[in-house]
Amino acid sequence: MVTYFALRCGLLVFAAIGFSLLIRRKHYALAVVLSIGLSAFSLPVFSDLMLLLGSLALVGICVLSAVVRTSGTTALILGIAAVTVTTGSYVRSSFNERNDLLALRTMYPIQSLSERLEYERERVAESGPVPILNASQEESIVRWEDDFRHNRRASMLERLHDDVYLQFVSLPGFGLTRMGRLRPTLLELPVPQRLKVFPEEACLRAGMGTAVPPTDEMLQSLVQQGHNDFLDPDRMGYVSDRDHVVGFQPHRFDERPQPVERWRIVQLELVSLLKHDKPSAYSSDELPDMEHLDEAPVRDLDTFESQALARLRADEDVVIHSGETEIRMLGSLRASSGCLSCHDVERGELLGALSYALRPVSQAAVAEEDSPLEWGVR
Repeated sequence: MVTYFALRCGLLVFAAIGFSLLIRRKHYALAVVLSIGLSAFSLPVFSDLMLLLGSLALVGICVLSAVVRTSGTTALILGIAAVTVTTGSYVRSSFNERNDLLALRTMYPIQSLSERLEYERERVAESGPVPILNASQEESIVRWEDDFRHNRRASMLERLHDDVYLQFVSLPGFGLTRMGRLRPTLLELPVPQRLKVFPEEACLRAGMGTAVPPTDEMLQSLVQQGHNDFLDPDRMGYVSDRDHVVGFQPHRFDERPQPVERWRIVQLELVSLLKHDKPSAYSSDELPDMEHLDEAPVRDLDTFESQALARLRADEDVVIHSGETEIRMLGSLRASSGCLSCHDVERGELLGALSYALRPVSQAAVAEEDSPLEWGVR
Protein backbone atom coordinates (compact mmCIF):
# COMPACT_ATOMS: atom_id res chain seq x y z
CA MET A 1 0.00 0.00 0.00
CA VAL A 2 2.85 2.37 0.86
CA THR A 3 4.52 1.43 -2.41
CA TYR A 4 1.33 2.24 -4.28
CA PHE A 5 1.10 5.62 -2.56
CA ALA A 6 4.70 6.40 -3.52
CA LEU A 7 3.99 5.38 -7.12
CA ARG A 8 1.02 7.77 -7.30
CA CYS A 9 3.09 10.64 -5.97
CA GLY A 10 5.85 9.76 -8.42
CA LEU A 11 3.35 9.66 -11.29
CA LEU A 12 2.06 13.14 -10.46
CA VAL A 13 5.60 14.54 -10.16
CA PHE A 14 6.63 12.87 -13.41
CA ALA A 15 3.51 14.28 -15.10
CA ALA A 16 4.29 17.77 -13.77
CA ILE A 17 7.83 17.54 -15.19
CA GLY A 18 6.59 16.20 -18.52
CA PHE A 19 3.95 18.90 -18.90
CA SER A 20 6.47 21.61 -18.02
CA LEU A 21 8.79 20.34 -20.75
CA LEU A 22 5.96 20.45 -23.27
CA ILE A 23 5.11 23.99 -22.16
CA ARG A 24 8.78 24.95 -22.42
CA ARG A 25 8.71 23.79 -26.04
CA LYS A 26 5.42 25.69 -26.43
CA HIS A 27 3.34 22.56 -27.04
CA TYR A 28 0.52 24.01 -24.97
CA ALA A 29 -2.33 22.18 -26.67
CA LEU A 30 -0.59 18.81 -26.28
CA ALA A 31 0.06 19.48 -22.58
CA VAL A 32 -3.61 20.31 -22.00
CA VAL A 33 -4.81 17.23 -23.89
CA LEU A 34 -2.43 14.87 -22.06
CA SER A 35 -3.28 16.33 -18.66
CA ILE A 36 -7.00 15.87 -19.36
CA GLY A 37 -6.26 12.31 -20.48
CA LEU A 38 -4.47 11.59 -17.18
CA SER A 39 -7.47 12.90 -15.24
CA ALA A 40 -9.90 10.81 -17.28
CA PHE A 41 -7.66 7.75 -16.80
CA SER A 42 -7.18 8.12 -13.04
CA LEU A 43 -10.80 7.83 -11.91
CA PRO A 44 -12.11 4.71 -13.71
CA VAL A 45 -8.81 2.80 -13.54
CA PHE A 46 -7.64 3.70 -10.03
CA SER A 47 -10.90 4.98 -8.47
CA ASP A 48 -8.53 7.35 -6.72
CA LEU A 49 -9.65 10.82 -5.68
CA MET A 50 -6.16 11.92 -4.74
CA LEU A 51 -4.78 11.09 -8.19
CA LEU A 52 -7.80 12.67 -9.86
CA LEU A 53 -7.50 15.96 -7.97
CA GLY A 54 -3.77 16.10 -8.60
CA SER A 55 -4.38 15.52 -12.30
CA LEU A 56 -7.08 18.19 -12.43
CA ALA A 57 -4.69 20.64 -10.76
CA LEU A 58 -2.17 19.92 -13.52
CA VAL A 59 -4.91 20.47 -16.11
CA GLY A 60 -5.53 23.90 -14.61
CA ILE A 61 -1.83 24.75 -14.71
CA CYS A 62 -1.53 23.61 -18.34
CA VAL A 63 -4.55 25.66 -19.36
CA LEU A 64 -3.23 28.68 -17.44
CA SER A 65 0.16 28.29 -19.11
CA ALA A 66 -1.48 28.10 -22.53
CA VAL A 67 -3.47 31.27 -21.89
CA VAL A 68 -0.77 33.46 -20.35
CA ARG A 69 2.17 31.75 -22.07
CA THR A 70 4.11 30.96 -18.89
CA SER A 71 7.60 29.53 -19.06
CA GLY A 72 8.36 25.84 -18.53
CA THR A 73 10.11 26.63 -15.24
CA THR A 74 7.05 28.46 -13.88
CA ALA A 75 4.80 25.59 -14.97
CA LEU A 76 7.10 23.09 -13.24
CA ILE A 77 7.09 25.08 -9.98
CA LEU A 78 3.32 25.40 -10.07
CA GLY A 79 2.93 21.70 -10.88
CA ILE A 80 5.18 20.54 -8.04
CA ALA A 81 3.33 22.91 -5.68
CA ALA A 82 -0.04 21.48 -6.77
CA VAL A 83 1.18 17.91 -6.24
CA THR A 84 2.54 18.83 -2.81
CA VAL A 85 -0.69 20.50 -1.69
CA THR A 86 -2.86 17.64 -2.98
CA THR A 87 -0.70 14.96 -1.38
CA GLY A 88 -0.35 16.87 1.88
CA SER A 89 -4.08 17.37 2.22
CA TYR A 90 -4.70 13.67 1.80
CA VAL A 91 -1.96 12.71 4.23
CA ARG A 92 -3.59 14.94 6.82
CA SER A 93 -7.02 13.54 5.95
CA SER A 94 -5.75 9.99 6.41
CA PHE A 95 -4.47 10.76 9.91
CA ASN A 96 -7.80 12.34 10.81
CA GLU A 97 -9.60 9.28 9.48
CA ARG A 98 -7.43 6.96 11.55
CA ASN A 99 -8.07 9.00 14.69
CA ASP A 100 -11.82 8.97 14.00
CA LEU A 101 -11.77 5.19 13.62
CA LEU A 102 -9.84 4.74 16.86
CA ALA A 103 -12.38 6.98 18.62
CA LEU A 104 -15.23 4.86 17.23
CA ARG A 105 -13.49 1.74 18.50
CA THR A 106 -13.54 3.27 21.96
CA MET A 107 -17.25 4.06 21.62
CA TYR A 108 -18.01 0.53 20.37
CA PRO A 109 -15.54 -1.81 22.10
CA ILE A 110 -15.45 -5.58 21.87
CA GLN A 111 -17.51 -6.96 24.75
CA SER A 112 -18.41 -10.34 26.21
CA LEU A 113 -21.95 -11.55 26.87
CA SER A 114 -20.82 -14.63 28.81
CA GLU A 115 -21.73 -13.19 32.19
CA ARG A 116 -25.13 -12.04 30.97
CA LEU A 117 -25.84 -15.54 29.63
CA GLU A 118 -24.31 -17.48 32.50
CA TYR A 119 -27.71 -18.90 33.41
CA GLU A 120 -27.69 -20.94 30.20
CA ARG A 121 -24.73 -22.98 31.44
CA GLU A 122 -26.65 -23.87 34.58
CA ARG A 123 -29.97 -24.81 33.01
CA VAL A 124 -30.85 -28.43 32.52
CA ALA A 125 -31.47 -29.27 28.90
CA GLU A 126 -34.99 -30.45 28.24
CA SER A 127 -35.41 -34.02 27.08
CA GLY A 128 -36.58 -34.77 23.62
CA PRO A 129 -35.46 -33.59 20.17
CA VAL A 130 -35.89 -30.08 18.85
CA PRO A 131 -39.17 -29.99 16.88
CA ILE A 132 -38.81 -30.21 13.15
CA LEU A 133 -39.81 -26.88 11.62
CA ASN A 134 -42.78 -26.82 9.31
CA ALA A 135 -42.65 -24.93 6.01
CA SER A 136 -44.10 -21.72 7.45
CA GLN A 137 -41.69 -21.70 10.40
CA GLU A 138 -38.71 -22.43 8.16
CA GLU A 139 -39.69 -19.59 5.81
CA SER A 140 -40.04 -17.17 8.72
CA ILE A 141 -36.66 -18.08 10.19
CA VAL A 142 -34.90 -17.96 6.81
CA ARG A 143 -36.35 -14.47 6.19
CA TRP A 144 -35.10 -13.25 9.56
CA GLU A 145 -31.68 -14.87 8.98
CA ASP A 146 -31.41 -13.06 5.66
CA ASP A 147 -32.10 -9.72 7.38
CA PHE A 148 -29.51 -10.55 10.03
CA ARG A 149 -26.89 -11.68 7.50
CA HIS A 150 -27.21 -8.51 5.42
CA ASN A 151 -27.50 -6.08 8.30
CA ARG A 152 -25.56 -2.94 7.39
CA ARG A 153 -24.78 -1.89 10.96
CA ALA A 154 -23.31 -5.30 11.79
CA SER A 155 -21.04 -5.25 8.74
CA MET A 156 -19.79 -1.76 9.62
CA LEU A 157 -19.08 -2.77 13.22
CA GLU A 158 -17.13 -5.76 11.93
CA ARG A 159 -15.06 -3.49 9.68
CA LEU A 160 -14.48 -1.10 12.58
CA HIS A 161 -12.47 -3.73 14.48
CA ASP A 162 -10.69 -5.12 11.45
CA ASP A 163 -7.01 -4.10 11.62
CA VAL A 164 -6.59 -4.68 7.88
CA TYR A 165 -9.43 -2.23 7.25
CA LEU A 166 -7.85 0.30 9.61
CA GLN A 167 -4.53 0.05 7.80
CA PHE A 168 -6.19 0.24 4.40
CA VAL A 169 -8.45 3.19 5.08
CA SER A 170 -5.59 5.11 6.74
CA LEU A 171 -3.51 5.07 3.57
CA PRO A 172 -3.65 8.64 2.18
CA GLY A 173 -6.18 8.96 -0.59
CA PHE A 174 -6.52 5.32 -1.54
CA GLY A 175 -8.41 3.96 1.47
CA LEU A 176 -10.67 6.95 1.81
CA THR A 177 -11.98 6.83 -1.71
CA ARG A 178 -12.15 3.07 -2.18
CA MET A 179 -13.54 2.05 1.24
CA GLY A 180 -15.52 5.06 2.40
CA ARG A 181 -15.84 6.36 5.95
CA LEU A 182 -17.51 4.96 9.04
CA ARG A 183 -19.53 7.70 10.69
CA PRO A 184 -21.01 7.63 14.21
CA THR A 185 -24.43 8.47 12.75
CA LEU A 186 -24.33 5.19 10.78
CA LEU A 187 -23.80 3.20 13.98
CA GLU A 188 -25.99 5.06 16.46
CA LEU A 189 -29.32 3.63 17.58
CA PRO A 190 -32.29 5.41 19.17
CA VAL A 191 -31.89 6.08 22.88
CA PRO A 192 -33.70 3.27 24.75
CA GLN A 193 -36.97 4.33 26.34
CA ARG A 194 -39.11 2.50 28.86
CA LEU A 195 -42.46 2.34 27.13
CA LYS A 196 -45.69 1.53 28.92
CA VAL A 197 -48.27 -0.79 27.47
CA PHE A 198 -51.66 0.82 26.87
CA PRO A 199 -52.90 0.43 30.48
CA GLU A 200 -56.15 -1.36 31.24
CA GLU A 201 -57.23 1.61 33.35
CA ALA A 202 -57.04 3.83 30.28
CA CYS A 203 -59.32 1.41 28.45
CA LEU A 204 -61.75 1.52 31.34
CA ARG A 205 -61.74 5.31 31.44
CA ALA A 206 -62.24 5.46 27.70
CA GLY A 207 -65.20 3.12 27.93
CA MET A 208 -64.93 -0.63 27.48
CA GLY A 209 -67.22 -2.36 25.05
CA THR A 210 -67.61 -5.41 22.88
CA ALA A 211 -66.39 -5.67 19.33
CA VAL A 212 -66.00 -8.16 16.53
CA PRO A 213 -62.45 -9.52 16.74
CA PRO A 214 -60.02 -8.59 13.94
CA THR A 215 -59.13 -11.28 11.43
CA ASP A 216 -56.45 -13.81 12.29
CA GLU A 217 -54.29 -12.31 9.53
CA MET A 218 -54.38 -8.90 11.22
CA LEU A 219 -53.56 -10.39 14.61
CA GLN A 220 -50.73 -12.51 13.21
CA SER A 221 -49.34 -9.38 11.56
CA LEU A 222 -49.40 -7.62 14.94
CA VAL A 223 -47.47 -10.50 16.53
CA GLN A 224 -44.96 -10.53 13.66
CA GLN A 225 -44.34 -6.79 14.05
CA GLY A 226 -43.71 -7.32 17.76
CA HIS A 227 -41.31 -10.18 17.01
CA ASN A 228 -39.36 -8.06 14.51
CA ASP A 229 -39.12 -5.10 16.90
CA PHE A 230 -38.07 -7.19 19.90
CA LEU A 231 -35.39 -9.03 17.88
CA ASP A 232 -34.32 -6.13 15.66
CA PRO A 233 -31.01 -7.18 13.96
CA ASP A 234 -29.70 -3.61 14.27
CA ARG A 235 -29.53 -4.03 18.05
CA MET A 236 -27.63 -7.32 17.74
CA GLY A 237 -24.56 -5.50 16.48
CA TYR A 238 -21.68 -7.63 15.23
CA VAL A 239 -21.34 -11.04 16.89
CA SER A 240 -18.35 -13.30 16.32
CA ASP A 241 -19.10 -15.36 19.42
CA ARG A 242 -20.50 -14.60 22.86
CA ASP A 243 -17.09 -13.29 24.01
CA HIS A 244 -16.56 -11.03 21.00
CA VAL A 245 -19.57 -8.78 20.47
CA VAL A 246 -19.63 -5.17 19.24
CA GLY A 247 -22.51 -2.69 19.48
CA PHE A 248 -24.98 -5.07 21.15
CA GLN A 249 -28.08 -3.73 22.87
CA PRO A 250 -30.44 -5.96 24.87
CA HIS A 251 -33.64 -7.16 23.22
CA ARG A 252 -36.52 -4.74 23.74
CA PHE A 253 -39.41 -2.93 22.10
CA ASP A 254 -38.51 0.41 20.54
CA GLU A 255 -42.08 1.18 19.47
CA ARG A 256 -45.45 0.68 21.06
CA PRO A 257 -47.58 -1.71 18.95
CA GLN A 258 -50.32 0.03 17.01
CA PRO A 259 -54.00 -0.52 17.91
CA VAL A 260 -55.92 -3.01 15.79
CA GLU A 261 -59.28 -1.48 14.86
CA ARG A 262 -61.09 -0.96 18.21
CA TRP A 263 -58.78 -3.32 20.09
CA ARG A 264 -56.02 -2.13 22.42
CA ILE A 265 -53.14 -4.12 23.90
CA VAL A 266 -53.53 -4.16 27.69
CA GLN A 267 -50.86 -6.80 28.31
CA LEU A 268 -47.62 -7.60 26.51
CA GLU A 269 -45.28 -9.74 28.57
CA LEU A 270 -42.22 -11.86 27.90
CA VAL A 271 -42.44 -15.57 28.63
CA SER A 272 -39.04 -16.99 29.61
CA LEU A 273 -38.13 -20.62 28.91
CA LEU A 274 -34.39 -20.56 29.65
CA LYS A 275 -33.77 -18.58 32.81
CA HIS A 276 -36.03 -20.28 35.35
CA ASP A 277 -36.78 -23.82 36.47
CA LYS A 278 -40.14 -23.69 34.74
CA PRO A 279 -41.73 -21.46 32.09
CA SER A 280 -42.48 -18.07 33.65
CA ALA A 281 -43.72 -14.66 32.58
CA TYR A 282 -42.31 -11.27 33.55
CA SER A 283 -45.27 -9.24 34.83
CA SER A 284 -44.94 -5.55 34.01
CA ASP A 285 -46.94 -2.60 32.74
CA GLU A 286 -43.99 -1.77 30.48
CA LEU A 287 -43.12 -3.31 27.14
CA PRO A 288 -40.56 -6.13 27.45
CA ASP A 289 -36.98 -4.91 27.82
CA MET A 290 -34.23 -7.42 28.67
CA GLU A 291 -32.18 -4.68 30.31
CA HIS A 292 -34.76 -4.21 33.08
CA LEU A 293 -36.20 -7.72 33.49
CA ASP A 294 -34.67 -8.11 36.95
CA GLU A 295 -36.99 -5.34 38.14
CA ALA A 296 -40.13 -7.16 36.99
CA PRO A 297 -41.85 -9.78 39.20
CA VAL A 298 -42.05 -13.29 37.79
CA ARG A 299 -45.36 -15.16 37.67
CA ASP A 300 -46.52 -18.60 36.66
CA LEU A 301 -48.18 -19.00 33.30
CA ASP A 302 -51.97 -18.82 33.28
CA THR A 303 -54.15 -21.51 31.73
CA PHE A 304 -54.20 -19.97 28.25
CA GLU A 305 -50.41 -19.44 28.19
CA SER A 306 -49.69 -22.99 29.38
CA GLN A 307 -51.95 -24.54 26.76
CA ALA A 308 -50.72 -22.21 24.02
CA LEU A 309 -47.08 -22.92 24.93
CA ALA A 310 -47.65 -26.63 24.35
CA ARG A 311 -48.93 -25.81 20.86
CA LEU A 312 -45.90 -23.61 20.13
CA ARG A 313 -43.63 -26.46 21.15
CA ALA A 314 -45.48 -28.69 18.72
CA ASP A 315 -45.75 -26.97 15.34
CA GLU A 316 -47.35 -23.54 15.69
CA ASP A 317 -45.85 -20.05 15.88
CA VAL A 318 -48.88 -18.01 16.93
CA VAL A 319 -51.80 -19.17 19.08
CA ILE A 320 -54.90 -16.95 19.12
CA HIS A 321 -58.01 -17.15 21.28
CA SER A 322 -60.62 -14.55 20.29
CA GLY A 323 -63.71 -13.36 22.12
CA GLU A 324 -65.95 -10.31 22.05
CA THR A 325 -64.41 -8.83 25.21
CA GLU A 326 -60.85 -10.14 25.11
CA ILE A 327 -58.27 -11.60 22.73
CA ARG A 328 -55.31 -13.62 23.99
CA MET A 329 -52.27 -14.43 21.85
CA LEU A 330 -48.95 -16.16 22.35
CA GLY A 331 -46.24 -15.65 19.72
CA SER A 332 -43.07 -17.72 19.53
CA LEU A 333 -39.47 -16.51 19.76
CA ARG A 334 -37.39 -19.19 18.02
CA ALA A 335 -33.63 -19.48 17.59
CA SER A 336 -32.28 -18.71 14.14
CA SER A 337 -28.69 -19.24 13.05
CA GLY A 338 -27.88 -15.68 14.16
CA CYS A 339 -28.80 -16.62 17.75
CA LEU A 340 -26.44 -19.60 17.94
CA SER A 341 -23.29 -17.49 18.28
CA CYS A 342 -24.42 -16.48 21.77
CA HIS A 343 -27.12 -18.90 22.91
CA ASP A 344 -26.31 -22.56 23.58
CA VAL A 345 -29.38 -23.82 21.71
CA GLU A 346 -30.35 -25.49 18.47
CA ARG A 347 -31.68 -23.72 15.40
CA GLY A 348 -35.47 -23.62 15.56
CA GLU A 349 -35.57 -24.20 19.32
CA LEU A 350 -38.21 -22.24 21.20
CA LEU A 351 -36.40 -19.66 23.35
CA GLY A 352 -39.40 -17.76 24.67
CA ALA A 353 -42.67 -16.18 23.70
CA LEU A 354 -44.59 -12.91 23.82
CA SER A 355 -47.96 -13.00 25.58
CA TYR A 356 -50.61 -10.52 24.44
CA ALA A 357 -54.00 -9.54 25.82
CA LEU A 358 -56.23 -7.15 23.85
CA ARG A 359 -59.52 -5.56 24.88
CA PRO A 360 -61.93 -3.36 22.90
CA VAL A 361 -62.77 0.24 23.62
CA SER A 362 -65.99 2.01 22.79
CA GLN A 363 -66.55 3.73 19.45
CA ALA A 364 -66.54 7.10 21.24
CA ALA A 365 -63.16 6.33 22.75
CA VAL A 366 -61.74 5.56 19.31
CA ALA A 367 -62.89 8.98 18.10
CA GLU A 368 -61.19 10.67 21.05
CA GLU A 369 -57.89 9.06 20.09
CA ASP A 370 -57.63 11.30 17.03
CA SER A 371 -55.49 13.40 19.37
CA PRO A 372 -52.77 10.94 20.49
CA LEU A 373 -52.97 9.69 24.07
CA GLU A 374 -49.91 10.19 26.24
CA TRP A 375 -49.34 6.66 27.44
CA GLY A 376 -46.28 7.65 29.39
CA VAL A 377 -42.56 7.22 28.85
CA ARG A 378 -40.56 6.83 32.00
